[in-house]
Amino acid sequence: MKEFVFIFRTSKRVLSEEEQEQRRDWALALREGGRKLDPRILGEESYRVTEDGVKNATSPGGEVPVAAILFIEAADFNEALTLAKSRLEMAAPSAKRPPLATEQVMAESW
Repeated sequence: MKEFVFIFRTSKRVLSEEEQEQRRDWALALREGGRKLDPRILGEESYRVTEDGVKNATSPGGEVPVAAILFIEAADFNEALTLAKSRLEMAAPSAKRPPLATEQVMAESW
């Protein structure tokens, strides 16, 4: 098994109790299936360090800050992609509510 990272960005919309429960159920189902998960919730303060200096990631025009990362095991990139898609499909917005401004990115760790 290889280790991958899912990156979650912040959103201004507050999750409903049902949405929070769906997220917990998704993670619990993966764990019960024998998959190792290592979630990390990050602090609110965020900066981006580049060759041009340090920028506050929460400033106007800046990137949406990363809220959490999830280290997850998968056999290969395709399996990790399937897992990421299952999370996004579960979180697909209904026609009654605005979409979350979250982004889920994955990368193989080294």
